[in-house]
Amino acid sequence: MSEPSVKSDVLEQSALEEAASIQVLSETGEAVPFGSLFEQQKTIVVFIRHFLCGMCKLYVEELGKVPKSALDAAGTRIVVIGCGE
Repeated sequence: MSEPSVKSDVLEQSALEEAASIQVLSETGEAVPFGSLFEQQKTIVVFIRHFLCGMCKLYVEELGKVPKSALDAAGTRIVVIGCGE
């Protein structure tokens, strides 16, 4: 039986910079560079299919149960990105 292949390529810096420059909408509807969401603080970025998707809704509800005190203690925040409103 053969060993499963493990891809160990590291994303190139240019690809990270390109992704960071893509415009996304903030919670207020303002267009901001994606990179601005995580440049000042450790951030867990969660991508969901759509905010009206039942499974995505449940997932976001579970994320909402993470105690703010735990995130603050870790110096981390959670950002959820989805398509639609």
